[in-house]
Amino acid sequence: MKPEIATVLAFAAAPIVPALGYSVAWYRAGLVSATSALELSFGFYYFSAIVMIVLAVPLAFVLRHFNLARWWTAILGGFSIGLIVAVVEDWRPGGSPLLHGDPATIRAAIMNVALGALAGLVFWLIWKQGEDTV
Repeated sequence: MKPEIATVLAFAAAPIVPALGYSVAWYRAGLVSATSALELSFGFYYFSAIVMIVLAVPLAFVLRHFNLARWWTAILGGFSIGLIVAVVEDWRPGGSPLLHGDPATIRAAIMNVALGALAGLVFWLIWKQGEDTV
């Protein structure tokens, strides 16, 4: 596969992970029906793609520039981006409940970092297909 195609596919596929993760979580929590969860996936994908464009694209290009693009840096980058999203998502006047140890917020943060790490791995697995083999 050409490197350009693999990169575009990787950037398009990685946001699917958090989108489906959130949809499944909402369904399992009883907040929505299965049909509604599937419909929500498209909205979650939109917001995940924004995070991808704003945070993950620059990170991927920096890692590639310094020849640090490895499976573990992709997972670590996704983990870090998930943590940033968790803090920003729960930020309130007076600080983030995450930073004060609120159990519900900590569970949500764990889900964010896990989905971020998995999205990073999915990105790397697809992106790696575009590397030239010798």
